[in-house]
Amino acid sequence: MDSFDLHWPRATATLYTDGAHMKLVVRDKRGPSGTINNIELCKKRVAFGLDFWPELLTELKAKGYDALADDIEQRAGAAAPAPARDPLTEWFDKLEGDDSWEACGTKRTNKWHTLPEDVFLKLPPKRGKQEWALKITHAEGKPSYVCAPELKGLLSSQRERGVDFFSAAVAACAGFADENDALARAVAAWPKH
Repeated sequence: MDSFDLHWPRATATLYTDGAHMKLVVRDKRGPSGTINNIELCKKRVAFGLDFWPELLTELKAKGYDALADDIEQRAGAAAPAPARDPLTEWFDKLEGDDSWEACGTKRTNKWHTLPEDVFLKLPPKRGKQEWALKITHAEGKPSYVCAPELKGLLSSQRERGVDFFSAAVAACAGFADENDALARAVAAWPKH
């Protein structure tokens, strides 16, 4: 049997076939693993994961499995269309700059802008070092701080808070967005529901 690495992102997935038989072996890096020996189910799963390694079709044809490659390609094309991307992902894609950020020590400023969930935003100064900062207060006492050279990085640090947080944060930022061009562009790019 020939083997083909499927290049799945969070699992090691290998397709074994001789043309008449198929086996898909999946070793998930975070949880359960398994083997699929059913030919139809193997084709379906491989077609579903074709986005991760579209070159699989070329590899199959190079080994003489043209009919199998065509069948998988047809199944992939017949699959349901991809769900719409969430507004948060689309918004982050529109933001300019680097998404790097880091936890940092105490930041001081004369003006913290209030965002939801006890988060406060410090805009970068008009002159000098361009650094964005967030202060996150915690019920247990001492606040934590995050800083980034660009707005996209600062916002990336809070991405796990989800779309509801960002929707409320953008609404709060709309009131002072005129103080910074990058912030104004981010507010304008937020999808209107």
